[in-house]
Amino acid sequence: MTAFRAFARLAALALTLWAQAAAAQLGGVYLGLGAAEGWRLEIAAKGDAYAVVLTEPDGAARAFSADRLGDSAEGVATLSSGEALLRIAPEAVGARVVAIPFDGVRTLDAGRTRTLAFRREDVALPQQPKRFLPAPTGPVRAFDARAFVESYPFWEPQGALWAYEALEPRHRTVIRLFALVQADLLWKLCQSPQRGAGLAEALRGQGVVCADVVNAVAAAQAGGAFDRFKANVAQERALLVATLDCGDKYVAHGPGCADAARETARRAVSMETAATVLRRYR
Repeated sequence: MTAFRAFARLAALALTLWAQAAAAQLGGVYLGLGAAEGWRLEIAAKGDAYAVVLTEPDGAARAFSADRLGDSAEGVATLSSGEALLRIAPEAVGARVVAIPFDGVRTLDAGRTRTLAFRREDVALPQQPKRFLPAPTGPVRAFDARAFVESYPFWEPQGALWAYEALEPRHRTVIRLFALVQADLLWKLCQSPQRGAGLAEALRGQGVVCADVVNAVAAAQAGGAFDRFKANVAQERALLVATLDCGDKYVAHGPGCADAARETARRAVSMETAATVLRRYR
């Protein structure tokens, strides 16, 4: 077994155990990640609704009631930045909060939408990859492809889109050969509040639009296939990183590069797309 295949198996196992650590349903205490670091979310079922307390980094606690919408919740809260509609959805190891602020005439201002990620208080994060970089906070001119592939699962959607648009075209082409990673990446990018040419390029030739991707992943979550999907993505992402490593002129003849070259050639003639791989998890 080559080194990069062994790493792929270990990565898949680690992600599977992590994803199974908590059920994908709302309730309990959550801690903010990334842009939401320092935030705290508490949710308790209360009849047909939820009692929610969202504590901001300055310690201000915002208590509000949220309506139950299937497995998710929706309510209005007054934050330090003003009043906003909050949509809270469960994730495998936490929750995602989409905050849509109201403008001066109390109309939702979708252009200022923020997405905040939270993990359950009792769930430990997996170790960050060795090439981890924080997400860009705005458009950038260039971004390392290997760091991008290893880091984007930890980022908010908007930062992931800015970094994706900054990759060299040849690296975006290689990423598209790995259909599972491309599908997972599209799930991330499609949640970005700002969409542009980068997202359009990522969708090109994949047989899906954003609604298809979001609905397919939601179906995987509801049907119990989400953990398997993320584990398979982690395995393929490790192969992709190895392929990108072998494309570097300094390691082009390193261990495992012959296997990586054969795998890349196979994928180049494969008919797999985000659409075809997502069907496996319905």
